[in-house]
Amino acid sequence: MNWIAFTGLATAFTGIAILVTVFIGIRQLRHLQTATQLDGTLRLLEDLYAPKLLESIEFVRFKLPELLHDKAYFDALTSIHVQQDHPVYIVLRWLEKLGTLSRYGLINPEPLYALNSPDYQHMWAVLRRVVRSRPSTGSIVAFDNAEYLCTNAWRWLRQTYGRETYENLAQKYGWTDQIS
Repeated sequence: MNWIAFTGLATAFTGIAILVTVFIGIRQLRHLQTATQLDGTLRLLEDLYAPKLLESIEFVRFKLPELLHDKAYFDALTSIHVQQDHPVYIVLRWLEKLGTLSRYGLINPEPLYALNSPDYQHMWAVLRRVVRSRPSTGSIVAFDNAEYLCTNAWRWLRQTYGRETYENLAQKYGWTDQIS
């Protein structure tokens, strides 16, 4: 056998082995990414069962809408000096964390939307008035990742369940900035 032919075959075999290794490595990375995102999502959902967060969500959903009609309460809530352990800000920070992680691809947001989408819309319909009334902090938009999460939850809901379901829930939760 000719050494040149043997070297050519060995080089081709090595190239194929490297190519197969690359494909297997990419597949393993995708599995690792999925497993990591699953772990992250499960940890975020564990947060949902923390008593302080559950109480805060209940406050935002059932008590805050009525309290926002009180101008003195609303002004105190939207001032820059509000207590950071206030239920409104506990929920906003939680939504901001979820929104940041999903916006930058660190978690897959679809399972969050499937589990909690109407809750996000309901809370954001109440909370956005508070967020938008806070004093400006310059170029940093406060809670923009929370808004990102909730807005994209609406898009996902509409895409997954159709326009009629979307419009019924938008009307139910008072979402007036509907997405076309």
